[in-house]
Amino acid sequence: MRVPRLVVMGACTLTAVAMTLTGAVSLSGAAAAASSAKSAHKLVRVPGGDPTPFLGGPPSITETDVRGFVAPTAAVRRAVGALGADVDVAYNRFGTPSAITTPARWLATGLHGNAVHASREWLSEHRALFNLTSADLANLQLVNNARLVGSPARAVLFRQSFDGINAGNDGLVAIGIRHDKIASVTSTLVGGIHLDATKPVLSPLQAVLAAAHNDGRHSLTLGDLSLAPKDNTTFTNVAAKGFAQLQRTRLVALPTVHGAKLAYETDITDVAGGAALATISFVDALSGQILVRHNAVDTFDDGNGAPQAAIVTDQAGAQPVGTPYPPEWKYFADAPTL
Repeated sequence: MRVPRLVVMGACTLTAVAMTLTGAVSLSGAAAAASSAKSAHKLVRVPGGDPTPFLGGPPSITETDVRGFVAPTAAVRRAVGALGADVDVAYNRFGTPSAITTPARWLATGLHGNAVHASREWLSEHRALFNLTSADLANLQLVNNARLVGSPARAVLFRQSFDGINAGNDGLVAIGIRHDKIASVTSTLVGGIHLDATKPVLSPLQAVLAAAHNDGRHSLTLGDLSLAPKDNTTFTNVAAKGFAQLQRTRLVALPTVHGAKLAYETDITDVAGGAALATISFVDALSGQILVRHNAVDTFDDGNGAPQAAIVTDQAGAQPVGTPYPPEWKYFADAPTL
């Protein structure tokens, strides 16, 4: 088993998984290439956010995540070791695998049924990797089952739910599968935890206000906010005085290392006149604390580091109910081709 590092992988990079789109897996030299060398686990906290000022404006908003980190348990390490000595594994903040790949073979073969059924079969057989209980497995919802272009392979995405409330930001697993064979798995699953509450203390308007204040818009008051007409997404729309766009918020279950917290996934957006503010925050629905914040503004440059333009990333995926998530492909160069 090769475990090069402990690395954080968030849901925003986990919407789907794909490897190279054509060709067949080659097993030549697989045994010789397999390495059983083990390295000490090392926690690498990957910095996030875009520190580049936008068009000479104020510094970009930094990423925030106060949910902590835990190391893999002995049970998880045993489950990982059972996968084989040539398996590469990285871990997420919950102490469960964020990426599982093999350099020259399939991760699993001989599975049964269609891609969704086979993926569930593998997850059930390897539930110990993610500390999943039988209830956790039953509460995994299918989000997407996308066929890769030019290949019979599929990327199957599941999402956790807690007490009927969808997981937010994390609680996802994506499986790259071709027929009865799995090439790799990426995940932010966290098993064996419970939701702290099902009824919020804060209102949607209060959640928007908390997120906006955290983004530096301290002059905004509750009286400046009003509910806007509902659309065909799961978000509550909020009009904010002085903001060019509608704000959005919805209740989710946010996984943490201490259990799932009821939170408002809240999009703050104000893009106008050459300035761009766009964040995705997870506001504790009981206390108003900002648990996670993502900067959703990406800055382009001219190759010399000079900012030229910005694009707002809609990481929250506010599409009509039932619309598949837009794929954000994650490539693993050493995985079998699908």
